[in-house]
Amino acid sequence: MLPADTIHAFRSAQWSQLRTVQPELPPAWRTWLVTEGSLTKRLVRASRGDFRIQILNQYWGPAWPSEQRALGLESRQHVLIREIAMVCQGQVWVVARSLIPPRTLAGPHRRLKSLGQTPLGRYLFRHRSLRRSPLQVAPLVTDNGTALSWGRRSVFYLAERPLLVSEFFLPAILEAEEPSRPVRS
Repeated sequence: MLPADTIHAFRSAQWSQLRTVQPELPPAWRTWLVTEGSLTKRLVRASRGDFRIQILNQYWGPAWPSEQRALGLESRQHVLIREIAMVCQGQVWVVARSLIPPRTLAGPHRRLKSLGQTPLGRYLFRHRSLRRSPLQVAPLVTDNGTALSWGRRSVFYLAERPLLVSEFFLPAILEAEEPSRPVRS
């Protein structure tokens, strides 16, 4: 599945709270979906540094209905939408869609408008004021009803200002073998 096709799948995803779905998740997907901390750091590590961001779109527009509900937005309110592919070892492992309301972009976080090739996670996880809502997950279902992959989303709060981050993990990520961490004594 191409990254642009995956972005369209975000719109029809049926999001559920992780805690209600977790027992049903295939173990291979679970390990990625429940990652705490910076996904960017984990991807860099799993790809042995062969990691880059491919910006698919960045524009001002309306959020989709489920995104509006997640962020508590009015239906016609425009947000900054950033859609990217996370490319590891030459393959797309993750497609992400982030929505940032104007109030979040005010003041010290206006830099979020111009991240360019900088991963959003690299910015977010540097802030002490960061907090995250509980994860929601959704399968990316093919026409015949088979779950091709899984995604997750959550609302991050920077100094109590929200932004929504949704990520779909593509099948290529399941081939990743993360290097073992050195044991520290």
